[in-house]
Amino acid sequence: MPDKEHIQAIIAPAGLTLRSVHRPKGGLSGSVFVLETDQGRFILKVSQDPAEDWKPVKERIVYGLLQSRDIPAPNVLAADFSRCLAPFAYTLSECLPGVTLSSAYSDLSDAEKHEIYRHLGGLLGRMHSLTCDRFGDVAVREGEVAAGPALELAEEAKGRQIGPFATWREMHREIVRGRLAFLSRTEFHDLTEPIQAWFDKHDGLLDYSITPRLLHMDLHRSNILVAGGKITGVIDVEEAVIGHNEYDLMRTELAHFGDNDQAFKGAFFEGYNAHVTPDAGYERRRPFYEMSRMLVGLRCLVVFRSSDPEEAHRTRTRIYELLAL
Repeated sequence: MPDKEHIQAIIAPAGLTLRSVHRPKGGLSGSVFVLETDQGRFILKVSQDPAEDWKPVKERIVYGLLQSRDIPAPNVLAADFSRCLAPFAYTLSECLPGVTLSSAYSDLSDAEKHEIYRHLGGLLGRMHSLTCDRFGDVAVREGEVAAGPALELAEEAKGRQIGPFATWREMHREIVRGRLAFLSRTEFHDLTEPIQAWFDKHDGLLDYSITPRLLHMDLHRSNILVAGGKITGVIDVEEAVIGHNEYDLMRTELAHFGDNDQAFKGAFFEGYNAHVTPDAGYERRRPFYEMSRMLVGLRCLVVFRSSDPEEAHRTRTRIYELLAL
């Protein structure tokens, strides 16, 4: 936990006095802290790794873009990676009302879930309505959303392009190569060649004009705040990129809608289609994007919970099912 003196130095310019600090209940991240101050509650997000100094800047940019589309997102009071006030990069933001959808979900009625998912679809549609002329990570030029180099690709670049990219097909191809390069050095190395061959076989699915749009890419229930049966906040935007909206739709569908949730899925798309509609052929491309997401799942197993054989087995099984398509 950050030293309280450093926290006070961070919040002092905002006229705040620290009373206590604690981690969010049920939170998985050791980088997020709830600050109780004389003027209410605030959120401090820290990054110790200099390689992640982009996080405060990106968070401020994306939250501002969300607010420009009337999407509830926190106001950022400070975002700094200079390490002048503290030995870490940080973002200081307001604490929005509500609890996570994940914690509230079991207590919601079907009618409330239906309305929340219709609202969520509309919010994601508004987010995807933000467009620019290239693909990459999120940046702002002259007050407008823009694409910069893809941060995910920097680690595995090794001389390859990291963007921005003129086409989504090119960017997604590099994303897959980077993820497979990582997996080739792990216990999942046996999957890299068949997966690469599978992507090469289906690469033509992206061979058409795709509009670059602002994506969230981590919109699971713990990153959605609710209160009174309504969405009060969309948070945690570190994975946001400028990409194909269907890439984000697939991710959101996997996170929210199982076999028993089709009515809620219908409500979600009712809200979404009021702003943006998937391109013709989305159903054919969804498995393509799911395979890409499976590579993220494998990486998480390696980095965070490689000792979970059941999760590894489930992930492998789904990959084999996709390889058969």
